[in-house]
Amino acid sequence: MQLTNPKAIFFFLSVFPQFIDLSNHYAAQFFALVLTYSSLVVIIHCLYAFFARRAKSWLTSERGGRAINTVGGATFVFFGAALATAKRLGRSISYLA
Repeated sequence: MQLTNPKAIFFFLSVFPQFIDLSNHYAAQFFALVLTYSSLVVIIHCLYAFFARRAKSWLTSERGGRAINTVGGATFVFFGAALATAKRLGRSISYLA
């Protein structure tokens, strides 16, 4: 999956050389780094899938739906209040730009 990803290629080209000792066997060190990275990616994605499955049952329940609606509504109220008071803070915001 990461083989054609330019970000991953640049990551490996910039990070891996720092951990490879040129006086030792290059291929073995590179294989160890790739195996370690690949194992971590598989473990992390399995954890994502596990927690997503657990979260799905809660989010689709009535209680979870209410919680999501409450958090979403509170977020919109907060941003609405921030937008409504933005004109009053215009002078101090202009210093940030």
